[in-house]
Amino acid sequence: MIQTLTPQYTLEVYRNLEETAEERHEYHDGEVVAIAGGTLEHSAISGNIYALLKSGLKGTRFKPFNRDLRIWIPDYRRGVYPDVMILEGEPRFHDDRRDEILNSLLIVAVLSRSTEAHDRGDKFFYYRSIPEFAEYLLMNG
Repeated sequence: MIQTLTPQYTLEVYRNLEETAEERHEYHDGEVVAIAGGTLEHSAISGNIYALLKSGLKGTRFKPFNRDLRIWIPDYRRGVYPDVMILEGEPRFHDDRRDEILNSLLIVAVLSRSTEAHDRGDKFFYYRSIPEFAEYLLMNG
């Protein structure tokens, strides 16, 4: 049997790659993982959730963000892109970067067949290490 090795990337190399990449990737403690493209339904659901939250939270200390902002999970050295998230107050950035936040309060995942097990399992486990994290909303896609 031939074993293939997954290349290990430093966080800085990953960040540089991600800034110019045409598709999104997550960082999993040295491993760079491509994010599957969303479907029309997935995009519509996450867009509608974001729009409802943005409208409903206007004028409060709570701010919704879409999939363009990465959450950094320090305990597990992971950078992930949730479908939608809410922060309370001002964002806390990782390493003074404007694309990695540390203080997500609510995270929304639109489930698909290919991601449901990971979203319900490992990702939820990792999210629970975020001190501000309080709610996880899973939506069928």
